[in-house]
Amino acid sequence: MAAVEIVDSSMVTPGEATPGHAIWLSNLDLLVARSHTPPVYVYRPTASDDPASFFSPDVLKAALSKALVLFYPLAGRLAQDSAVAKVDDIIATGGPLDTVAEKVSGATARLDDDYVRSLLDYLEQPASGGGGGGRAHTFRCPNLGLTSWVRLPIHDADFGWGRPAFMGRACLQFSGLVYLVPGPDGDGRLDVVVAMEPESLAKFKKVFYDELSSSVGTLRA
Repeated sequence: MAAVEIVDSSMVTPGEATPGHAIWLSNLDLLVARSHTPPVYVYRPTASDDPASFFSPDVLKAALSKALVLFYPLAGRLAQDSAVAKVDDIIATGGPLDTVAEKVSGATARLDDDYVRSLLDYLEQPASGGGGGGRAHTFRCPNLGLTSWVRLPIHDADFGWGRPAFMGRACLQFSGLVYLVPGPDGDGRLDVVVAMEPESLAKFKKVFYDELSSSVGTLRA
């Protein structure tokens, strides 16, 4: 395995004056759970590029300094935000307050001793991932979780080296995850990225290509 070499370590600052406004975030934006998908981009020098200076840190720092200006209104400044739901906001829609109270009471009534015990028993099972809510178990064979990145401009990430030759996830946590990714050349090709055990992958490929061949034959007919 190739070793990772640290060529340069520095702080990148915005290359221009940053905008003074901020992008408004809705209550849903503020409350939704944050997640990060670590991508891997692969760039290759062309015949006209100098291989010795192609991956110069200065090229990356110059590109990042421009990106920081563009995205500064979204995440450049720290600000205090809060999501508040007032009682009069609820009853102003026309529904009586006792209707809301009845919904809250009904939801809390279901959290009885039997419910809590069953939840604890479930979380203690090895398949639940030690309190992970059974997410890893959800994607096990024969289950599939399909995500489409077809319309995302993932190959427009130019950090000074042109279009990437490849883009993919750095890791796939669970078996059964499938991603549809557009090809790097923009010619309409789709790459299907699958995380699956080898024995299951062979069966999946057969079913997938059989179904694909049948669909293409039907369209041509």
